[in-house]
Amino acid sequence: ENVEFIQSDMPPSIGGTGIIISNELFDAFPVKRFEITSGIPHEILVSISAQNELIEIISSNPLSSSIVEYISKFDLPEGYRGVINPNLDPYFEALNKTLDKGFFLTFDYGYLEKDFYALNRSDKHIQTYFKHVDGLNLFDNIGNQDITSQVNFTAVIDSGLRHGFEPVILMSQSKWMED
Repeated sequence: ENVEFIQSDMPPSIGGTGIIISNELFDAFPVKRFEITSGIPHEILVSISAQNELIEIISSNPLSSSIVEYISKFDLPEGYRGVINPNLDPYFEALNKTLDKGFFLTFDYGYLEKDFYALNRSDKHIQTYFKHVDGLNLFDNIGNQDITSQVNFTAVIDSGLRHGFEPVILMSQSKWMED
């Protein structure tokens, strides 16, 4: 049910003091897509149609109770489609063991939670790019297009806090470059 990181995907434990810098790390994490069906988030899965084409289907089972509880606080309407990243906690747990002392700086695309789950963002969390052009379909150009997910920075910060990190600042990349 859950996507698991394999050991080589986790940051190495190197010790010492330092800075870890990442660029577009969290937008590349695998996410679970969901749709609110009968008031409950159900996972959006991929299947094969009778015509041998990839199609989306809605799982008949709701997501795990912890994910349902988390998503329910946003009071999302029927049919809303969004994403959740279930791999933040394992990643930050491993990242906390990487250095003895230091900080983590990351650049990524996304929003704080209130904007991330805004009603006008339904089904707009995943983006595809083919030859630097926005794509419209996840199933076009399979293997040749980039697929990325917007980042819920509130979830990233909360996971970091749970694993010993303390947020210092959150700002746009352009603002950071100007300062």
